[in-house]
Amino acid sequence: MKNQAKYVTDFDLTRLKEVVKFSRDLGEKEESTTRTLENELNNAETVKHKNTPPDVINMNSEVVYKDMATRRKESLALVFPNHADSEMKKISVLSPIGRALLGRRVGEIIKLQVLAGMRRLKVEKIKYQPEAVGNFSI
Repeated sequence: MKNQAKYVTDFDLTRLKEVVKFSRDLGEKEESTTRTLENELNNAETVKHKNTPPDVINMNSEVVYKDMATRRKESLALVFPNHADSEMKKISVLSPIGRALLGRRVGEIIKLQVLAGMRRLKVEKIKYQPEAVGNFSI
């Protein structure tokens, strides 16, 4: 499956725009990631958080993806920067992989440029999505 439009909940969109603004105000060193996230948010399809499809990765989702080159599966939670913890596999939305996964759907293959080169990741499943279980306050 090719990269499609990203889906972002209205609730996440509001909070993510604040993250982008805060990051810019601080003069974050990863300006290109912040700028890319801002562009993606501006082009995303916004959905009401209570109507979020259960196969969409949004903030605080726990995701399993497969690296298409190594065939290795990884699991992570997509979180806001202040909750990031690599040991706990909580990845910031401002990281390249976090930004790439936001708004994607199960089955999508995502192309991702990292320092080591181009990676292709397939979204295998969503283990937890707040909206799917009725948690609209995270």
